[in-house]
Amino acid sequence: EFPFFTFLFADLHAHMIVIPFTLLVIGLLTAVFLGRSGRGILWLASASAVTGAALGSLFAINSWDYPAYALLTLGIFGLSALLLWRENPVRAGMVLAGGAAAIILSYLAFIPFHQTYETFGAGADVSKWATPIKDYLTIHGLFVLIAIMFLAAQLRQPALAAWRVLIRPDRHGAVSGWDPSVVRVGLAALLIGTGVLVIYLAAAGFITAAALTLLLALTGAAGLAAWLSGNGSRRTTLVPLVFLALALGISIGVDFVRLGGDIGRMNTLFKLYLEVWVLFALASGFMAWRLAALWSQSRSLLSVPLVVLLAGLLLAASVYPVLGTQARLADRWSVPGWTLDGTAYMLHAEHFEEERRLLLADDLEGIHWLQGNVEGSPVVLEAHTPQYRWGSRIAKYTGLPTVLGWPWHQVQQRGPHASEVRHRVQDIATMYETTNLQEAAKLFSKYEVEYVIVGGLEQAYYPAEGLGKFRELAEQGNAEVVFSGQTMQVFRISR
Repeated sequence: EFPFFTFLFADLHAHMIVIPFTLLVIGLLTAVFLGRSGRGILWLASASAVTGAALGSLFAINSWDYPAYALLTLGIFGLSALLLWRENPVRAGMVLAGGAAAIILSYLAFIPFHQTYETFGAGADVSKWATPIKDYLTIHGLFVLIAIMFLAAQLRQPALAAWRVLIRPDRHGAVSGWDPSVVRVGLAALLIGTGVLVIYLAAAGFITAAALTLLLALTGAAGLAAWLSGNGSRRTTLVPLVFLALALGISIGVDFVRLGGDIGRMNTLFKLYLEVWVLFALASGFMAWRLAALWSQSRSLLSVPLVVLLAGLLLAASVYPVLGTQARLADRWSVPGWTLDGTAYMLHAEHFEEERRLLLADDLEGIHWLQGNVEGSPVVLEAHTPQYRWGSRIAKYTGLPTVLGWPWHQVQQRGPHASEVRHRVQDIATMYETTNLQEAAKLFSKYEVEYVIVGGLEQAYYPAEGLGKFRELAEQGNAEVVFSGQTMQVFRISR
C-alpha cells in the first residue's frame, strides 16, 4: 500500500483522509526541534498546544496513526531536551514539560470523542506472514537506497574511528576519557549482538526483517555519531534519522505482530505501511538533498554512477503514476476530455442492475437537485443493493445520510452490532415493498426519513405495487413530489 494507489482509487477511507494531518504533526514537531533553544516560553507553549491538538485529531480521524505519532512526538521533544540539557537544563526541562503537555492535550482536546468511541476486535496477535524482500523493495527500494547511501556517508569517519578503537584501544579509546578496554568490549558486543540477531532472523526465514534490522542498527549508529559530533548542522540530521528509524521499526513489527481478528494481516499491513511510506519519503527527501550537497563538494568519481543509479530508480518509480493511471482509467467508464468533475462520466454511462438498463444521467439530474435544494442533513431513503453495485449513489454524491450505506465495514468492524445492519436491510426492503401505508409510515418515523428516492435503481429491485404507494401518499397530502426527472422522482415525507 502506498499513497498514490489510494488516491488513484479515490479510496476515501480514514487512512487517506489522515495523511495531511500526519504531515501537519510532522511539520510541527520539526518546528519544535529547530526552535528548541531560540524561541520564548510563549512560543514553546503555543507549539506544544497546537502539536497536542493536531496529534489528538489523528486518533479521531484514523486511530491506527496515533500510537506511532505519539511515539514520534515523545521522541522529538525528548531529543530536543537532551540536546539542551548541558547548556540550559531549565530550558530542557521546559521542553520536556511541553512534550508531556502535548501528549496529555492530545487526549483532553478530544474527550467527547473518547467518551463515546467504541472499539471492536482490538488486541494483537502473532503474524503468520512476512513480507518478501523483493515486494518490500518494489515499493520502498528507492527510499532504502537513498538511506543506505546517506548512512554510508554519515558513518564513514565514525566507522574508521571505531575500527581503530577496536584494534588499538590503548591509543584511541582514551581520547574520549573512557577506559580503553570498556570501549573495546562495548563496541565488540554491539557488533556481535547485531550480527547474531540479523543472522538469526535470516535463518528463521525473516529475510526482510533481518535486512531492516541491520539498517536500523546503522541508523542508530549514524544518530549517535551525529549526537557526539557537537556540530549543529550534523545534529539537524537527527530528525530525519528518527523518521527513518520509526519507518524501519514499523516495517519490522508488522512481520511479527498483527491486529487481532484481522483478515490475515491485510488491515495491519496497509494501514501501517502508509505510515512507513510517509516517514520514508520525508527522510529520504532530506537525505537526497544532503547527498547532493556532499557530492557536489567532493566531486568524487564515485558520485557520478551513484547519481545515475538514483536517477534510474527514480525514473523506474515514476512509471507507475503514468501507466497505473492509464490502466485505471481504462477500467472505468470513458469521460470525454479532461475534467475535475467526478460526475462527468454519468452523463454518458450506462449500467445494468438486475437485468435493467440504467442511464446514470437520469440519476445525475436528481443528485444535482438534492445538492442544490436540500439544506441540513435530512435522512434519505434509497435502494439497498448487493456490494460493489450502484447502491448508495445518493449518499456518495450528496453527503446526505441514508438509512444504510455500504454495510460490509459495519459488519466487519462492529461485529456485535451486525444484527442492526441486517434489520436495516430488511426495513429498507419493507419501506419500498409494502403497500401498507401505516407500516411504511412507522418505519419512516423510526429512521426519521424525510426524502425518498424512486428511480431506475429502485424500480430494478422493488415491485411496482410497493413503489406506487408513494404517489398515493402524495395524493393524500402525506408526501410531496419535490423533484421529477426522466426516470427519478424525489418524494418529501410530511413529518
